[in-house]
This record gives sequence, C-alpha cells and structure tokens, in this order.
Amino acid sequence: MIGHLDTVFELDPLQEYTMQNDSIMKGPGVADMKGGDVIIILAMQGLANRDF
Repeated sequence: MIGHLDTVFELDPLQEYTMQNDSIMKGPGVADMKGGDVIIILAMQGLANRDF
C-alpha cells in the first residue's frame, strides 16, 4: 500500500481557496488522497488484529 499525506503548491496563486458553503472547500489539494490514506490505515489495523 502506498499513499501520500501532503500536497505542496507554489505560493502564488495556487494556495488560494474558497468556501462553497459551511462544509465544502474549493482549492488545490482539498480532494487529495485523504480518503485513500484512511482506507490504508484501516486496512493495516485490520491486518494487525488478525491471528495468522
């Protein structure tokens, strides 16, 4: 399993973001690999709890 936790962009203009409403943000990196990272963590926890 492989993933990444950070997204790095140039300061200008790509660091800008806007709020669409109180729970949705629009901007660089907002839909990055966060969900995939959660799945990796849960999969590793599940494997660690198995008795082989």
